[in-house]
Amino acid sequence: MSMTWLSELSSRSNVNLNNILLSRLELNGHRRRLIWEATPHSIHDGVSSAILNSDCLFFATNTAKLFSENGNLGINVTISMVCGGK
Repeated sequence: MSMTWLSELSSRSNVNLNNILLSRLELNGHRRRLIWEATPHSIHDGVSSAILNSDCLFFATNTAKLFSENGNLGINVTISMVCGGK
């Protein structure tokens, strides 16, 4: 599903995408897992808005090193539709 299609859906039907989408970021390491789920915000809100509202994932370099493999940090990202308004 393209973001263009989602933008069209939102503008034509007055659908608030924050109520129907869920983003999930997952980091996996040796015997470790970090999962963060949130409703995505408009890119027009900007990064600074997310940081000011503490509505973002932030972790220290030491935490990133716990999940890195040979200096590379892999993050699995999933964006899914939520049914039932949950």
